[in-house]
Amino acid sequence: MIGNWLAYIYNLLPLAVRQPRVGLLISVLLSPAKTSINELTTYIADARLRSAATWQVMWLEKLLSDALGYPITIIESTGLPIDFIVSGVSYTDETLARGLLDRYKLAGKSYVLTFADIQIEGQWLNPVCARTNEASLVGYWVHSVCVKQLFTPDPDLDLDPDLDPITFKVILNWDSSQQGQLDGITGSVKIMRRSTQVDLKMVTQYSKGETLTFTLPGNAQGYSADFNGLDAVLGGAGVVTEIFWSEEQSMSNPQTTKETGVYSVSKTIWVNVSPGG
Repeated sequence: MIGNWLAYIYNLLPLAVRQPRVGLLISVLLSPAKTSINELTTYIADARLRSAATWQVMWLEKLLSDALGYPITIIESTGLPIDFIVSGVSYTDETLARGLLDRYKLAGKSYVLTFADIQIEGQWLNPVCARTNEASLVGYWVHSVCVKQLFTPDPDLDLDPDLDPITFKVILNWDSSQQGQLDGITGSVKIMRRSTQVDLKMVTQYSKGETLTFTLPGNAQGYSADFNGLDAVLGGAGVVTEIFWSEEQSMSNPQTTKETGVYSVSKTIWVNVSPGG
């Protein structure tokens, strides 16, 4: 890797034309090449790391920490019933963490994720006898629980509480012959109202098929589904994405727009996602 491009250029120029302006001009002209070389160097370093990775705990910790951008800790357990515990993962990164773990861990090994941004507290409601061979634990949520909010609904939306709720069902299908472990759909589907995002659901990474159900308050002006957040992935890398959707399961008269029309009644939309040419 070339650390100082300007000095490198000067060293290659003949003495007669070794001028600052000439060196700067050549450096500017080489900017695309410099960017490509830096990207290639980064890719090679990452590829070497992944090819050298094994099922060992130190490698799994490094892979997860590098991929997620924050430190991850793995503690080996007894194997009854869990082989190791992965701590420090944000629950918004659960899909990526599980994808890496499933790829690199030994077959048959089990694990659990403990999330850094979820806290669970427990206490005994009834007396516990120390002389017992079995204790039953029952857990329940004391406070309301919701997914991490990925959007801010518009408080001025004129929703009508007297109207029946609207259910949007989006059925996704991986329309490709590529069926590898790292091939499939990723991203998200949004529900829009007057160009305002009112709901969002993430797609399981590398999914080959998935159904997303949105239950929305009744609204005479209706909602639309937005597919701009969907992507096709081959071999773990994003590629050009083609999206076709239809109101019919047979995909008759498929549409290529990435946002549906506006519906004020419950609707099911079939969506085919495939890698583009």
